[in-house]
Amino acid sequence: MVLRISTTKTATLALLCMTTGCALMEQAQDENNAGSRAPTEHAPRAVLEAFQQRWPNVEILEVEQEAEDDLQLCEIKFREAGTIREVKYTFSGELLEIEEEIGLENLPAAARTARNSRFSGGEIVKVEKVTLADGGLVYESKVMHQQRLWEATLSPEGSITGVEEEQENESD
Repeated sequence: MVLRISTTKTATLALLCMTTGCALMEQAQDENNAGSRAPTEHAPRAVLEAFQQRWPNVEILEVEQEAEDDLQLCEIKFREAGTIREVKYTFSGELLEIEEEIGLENLPAAARTARNSRFSGGEIVKVEKVTLADGGLVYESKVMHQQRLWEATLSPEGSITGVEEEQENESD
């Protein structure tokens, strides 16, 4: 027995199945990701607007608020074309910096030399390129040295412009 359905009915039925299927898949995906969504509702509106204007089609992984030097900041971690970045904004939506994790081979030689001499024998945990709002560039390197975690801020020319001890859970 062959069941024949008119083209219009077939198209309507196919559209209904696709719509229902997509809705069910979306619902299942939402249920699977429950609790893992970035809490963008906690980010100030000005920050989200500025962020979405610059990066409209990226996957937001995490949103955090923090206080630094008596300034309220919002940090957004996101994935763009396979690269993970973190951006830091003031609550008014002013972009302060863009951090991008890089491989050790991408750290300028002068900065690598300065870091190695300050933390001789240390284990490199992470290296980031930080682009500042004014276009300046620095590098941050997290190093486990003498059983303590340190973050060194380095200029591309090899100056160490800052060193601070960090808590181990801040390394990610």
